[in-house]
Amino acid sequence: MLAVVGTIPEDDFPLLCGRAEISPSGLRVEGKDIDVNRGTPALLAAACLMLQTLGREPPLAFLADEKAPHPFYTRGFILSEENKVPSLITRAYAHANAARYLLVKGRIDYVADSSGVLATVDAPADEAMEAVGGTGDTLTGVVSSLIESGLEVPRAAELAARINRTAGAMSHPTPASQIMDIIPCLLEAYELIKTP
Repeated sequence: MLAVVGTIPEDDFPLLCGRAEISPSGLRVEGKDIDVNRGTPALLAAACLMLQTLGREPPLAFLADEKAPHPFYTRGFILSEENKVPSLITRAYAHANAARYLLVKGRIDYVADSSGVLATVDAPADEAMEAVGGTGDTLTGVVSSLIESGLEVPRAAELAARINRTAGAMSHPTPASQIMDIIPCLLEAYELIKTP
């Protein structure tokens, strides 16, 4: 079973531990409805839909610590280096500062390991997607679900990048789009691009 530990940045949000499920208002954990706009709720909503499609158990969620920083804020400098992603990947592995596999989301999504870039995904691409917060979270939910279902990490990462981008395109995004406009398209995107 996939377990997700995350945060909800609300002062009065209680510590929760339980199975996550999609609800009419977005997401529910331990009977508490949670808005899905980005972050952990977007990750969990994407994982719930993917795991249901894959015939797996819904994820177990642990939600707490409203003061934890979002990784983007500590790694934001990477945005100015997007054209150097392959060399940054090489440097990270050369200095033993990378996980066994990397999935780097950007204008081009990269799947890599210590041998180098294994795959890239750059389409479909839609500029309006840049304004939608939470697409990295849905990507994490999709790749985690695919790995939990038994796919090897590199294949799951590449497939997740394609699913996430395709769902974004299917939602016909505008700069006003929200992540919950995209999440329902994940299943159709999966069905469209999965391989036998």
